[in-house]
Amino acid sequence: MLQLTLSTYNAVLDVFQFSGKRGAADAAVDLVFTMLKSSDKDIRPTTQTFNLVVSACRKTRKWRQVLQMINIMDKHKISIDTGTFNEVLIACSKNQPLAVVTKQYDNMRKRSIQPNLITYNTVMSAYVKAGRSKEALQLFDKIKFEPTIIPDIVTYTTAMRAYIRNQKIGKALMLFETMQDKGMHIDVYAYACAIDACAKGNK
Repeated sequence: MLQLTLSTYNAVLDVFQFSGKRGAADAAVDLVFTMLKSSDKDIRPTTQTFNLVVSACRKTRKWRQVLQMINIMDKHKISIDTGTFNEVLIACSKNQPLAVVTKQYDNMRKRSIQPNLITYNTVMSAYVKAGRSKEALQLFDKIKFEPTIIPDIVTYTTAMRAYIRNQKIGKALMLFETMQDKGMHIDVYAYACAIDACAKGNK
């Protein structure tokens, strides 16, 4: 009889999260519950296991199940890391009010879990989406003083959007020039922001 290992279960969950199909998320949740109920301690779910399940739920916009996984991890004393919270923040930022995103961001910091660039980019974008450009730019300033965080094209483009919403067109265009000076690959979103800034500046 084939012995299923933790690696086997994680590989199956990886397939589920990669597919992005709604049924796959339900299957991932069912599988992790099966693992939790098993008497075999060798297949006890790990942080990686849950991160795969959370990712599967996030990709199918099942944000309630995303939050449920956090509670289950706490209940079973399974470590929650930056990757877990990034999945949670991305899920909540897609279709939940800003308050839900900031609550999870605060929860992350209270647990002394170190944010990374994905964390900051997600929260910044949520602020801009909610019309809270000032908070987005405050976070942008914080990132610039983080020694281990290097802002990327997403960071700068989000900050540009915040400046445009604050009607600070000059600063938005200065950021676009900074991206070019740094040799960043300027994508379609950055160009769109620059065009939007120019259009608003010429009104």
